[in-house]
Amino acid sequence: MTDLLPWHATPFEKAFSRASDPAVRLDTPITISRGIKYIGTPPSWLPFLIYEYGLGELSPYVPNLYQLIDDGIRWQRVRGTPAAIARGLGWLGYSGAIEEAEIRRTRWHLFQLHLGRVRDSEERDLNRIEGVTQLSVPVRSHFWRGFRTHDLRAMEYSWKRRSNAMYSTHSGACIRTGGAKWSFGRLYERDHTMTQAELTALGVWVASVPPPTVSTWSATPWPAAPWSDVGQQIRRDTIIGNLAAMSAWITFLTAGGAVIGHRRARVWRRVTSGSAASPYQVGGSQFDPLSAGVTGASALYVEAQTDFGDGYGQTAARWQVRLGATLADPARPGLLWADAPALRGGAGAVEKTETIEFGRTVRERCRAVLRVV
Repeated sequence: MTDLLPWHATPFEKAFSRASDPAVRLDTPITISRGIKYIGTPPSWLPFLIYEYGLGELSPYVPNLYQLIDDGIRWQRVRGTPAAIARGLGWLGYSGAIEEAEIRRTRWHLFQLHLGRVRDSEERDLNRIEGVTQLSVPVRSHFWRGFRTHDLRAMEYSWKRRSNAMYSTHSGACIRTGGAKWSFGRLYERDHTMTQAELTALGVWVASVPPPTVSTWSATPWPAAPWSDVGQQIRRDTIIGNLAAMSAWITFLTAGGAVIGHRRARVWRRVTSGSAASPYQVGGSQFDPLSAGVTGASALYVEAQTDFGDGYGQTAARWQVRLGATLADPARPGLLWADAPALRGGAGAVEKTETIEFGRTVRERCRAVLRVV
């Protein structure tokens, strides 16, 4: 016991101080119980410990209260730094790189997150990512946008090219008023060699060059076309040219075959095999576009991309390239997303099984190359 009495204290005062000191009775229990809340903590204690450490604001993001106490204390020590954001996103199963606004901007305190993957659940995950991120940053910073794959930026005069920017704002959509903006993209590909049945259904089938015949002056087979494959190439050019002259849509279907919607193709071009610098790619193959009238086409390239919110709330089981369809309402020639009754005619040229969950914050990009042999 530490005696804090003055030097001239009487014997009675000293005896009274020792008799009334609780440390004589409580020192041993206090020493034994030190650290007990960290070892074998009863569940009934957890709400009080969370209140003691000020971790209540993190409870929506870490439902396991034992983990919240362990990780939350470590998070508090780095709060206001990039390490806190990384730790918070890790609780949700995500990762992300911080991209701060340029210092030349008026709103220099804004920042974005380049997420490591496309979100899973739109409502649950995005609200949690936004919440834990905003809690992790300094007071002067504000999280306003997250993106992955699909990322178009607003036009800045003298800083960006007009062909590679948007004129109003960055790409993305909000899931709640005043919340962060989100911009995601997913890619689906198909490399398909068209069959005679598919080409016949589209009305563009052209028979192959007749088989070689035997000349009357020699036993050497003599083909009906020139020795080169010019005849075959002309045939392919004819078929692909007819396909390219048709309208092109990407149709999304449910598991039962019902049409969810059609998205107009933004590119359908005659192409030929290209180099690594070629503008179009499907899988590991590169393709160069061909102008009308130029021979040498080996395939038709088709690409479409849904807009934010197209098909929202539905899940597609497969998608197909639909050629030759027409709009039921000719007064809407610029329609980009059409529901089932809005499109009629045409035929599916290629189909691929793919589970696609449409959302408000993701654009689905489908591209296919249709080959003719």
